[in-house]
Amino acid sequence: MPDEAAAHYFAIIDQLIEGHQWLEKNLGGVKPRSGWAIDPFGHSPTMAYLLKRAGFSHMLIQRVHYAVKKHFALHKTLEFFWRQNWDLGSGTDIFCHMMPFYSYDIPHTCGPDPKICCQFDFKRFPGGRFGCPWGVPPETITHQNVQNRAEMLLDQYRKKSKLFRTKVVLAPLGDDFRYCERTEWDHQFKNYQMLFDYMNSQPNLNVKIQFGTLSDYFDAVDKEDTESRENSQLLFPVVSGDFFTYADRDDHYWSGYFTSRPFYKRLDRILESHIRAAEILYHFALKQAQKYDIGAFLSSSHYTALTEARRNLGLFQHHDAITGTAKDWVVVDYGIRLFHSLLSLKKIIGHAALLLILKDKRSYDLFSSDTLLD
Repeated sequence: MPDEAAAHYFAIIDQLIEGHQWLEKNLGGVKPRSGWAIDPFGHSPTMAYLLKRAGFSHMLIQRVHYAVKKHFALHKTLEFFWRQNWDLGSGTDIFCHMMPFYSYDIPHTCGPDPKICCQFDFKRFPGGRFGCPWGVPPETITHQNVQNRAEMLLDQYRKKSKLFRTKVVLAPLGDDFRYCERTEWDHQFKNYQMLFDYMNSQPNLNVKIQFGTLSDYFDAVDKEDTESRENSQLLFPVVSGDFFTYADRDDHYWSGYFTSRPFYKRLDRILESHIRAAEILYHFALKQAQKYDIGAFLSSSHYTALTEARRNLGLFQHHDAITGTAKDWVVVDYGIRLFHSLLSLKKIIGHAALLLILKDKRSYDLFSSDTLLD
């Protein structure tokens, strides 16, 4: 999840390209359709535009000023088509879901009462590393308590549904540093599956509930939206503009990160320019090396270094990296990655430029990398 305030659009596009190429290579052409941005500190329409241009059809956001969330919830406009200010048509529209509550963890995703929702985070059993701050821990779901617990959870789902215009409710199950252990997978899945089985077996509850992906949720919403359009009803409004500056409680504005750790923000921009310069020079030099069969031009290692630099740049767009909100030792690690990539790019630029300016291309073999850098 990149930051959407301090990050440059070049770096975000580069991150999207690198990520899509990784998916193409490693997962056989999987193409994401839904954006997931639960932790950037505010949200930019530019990000919505870039996702739309990258082939995304839907997106989800979370960190929006609490008063804005309250207003949207009151008017049932937490789901909308996000359109660019300059768009006189609807070509830039992307469907956006704004999460309604304080956070993205389980206590704040099942409904409006975190004391109840926390009881359905089965990582927080008594004796574990995490507990429920509201003082009531979760219980293992059994045949004896499943009815009571299912009705309690369903009540929260129904209350949450009152904030939206469709009959489909999204309740994410996760948090930071989760699903790292097999036991949590088992606890979450087995307990929720018992709850789901009970709800689905009771026709009087009038509910159908299942596990699903974000795209599964949006597909269900799209289906209901299509049916409404066939009846000449428009379910969702159109919204233009940004969601800055973020505040999660009274007057707690998250604006310091716009300027914090300026050295690293500057290093980010320097790396961006070097990546673009290295890519261009590498391309032309590679063509010359292939034409004149110059084996000394280390095209493979240069390509690897370029890829690593792009990935390090993409990593630094993280909402706790370029923002300057990471812990000191993490910031140092980011800095080392950026600096090493910068050195690698300078070497690529130098080697490529040398090959391009040489009148006799085959004389490139006479130059060593050490001589060139000196």
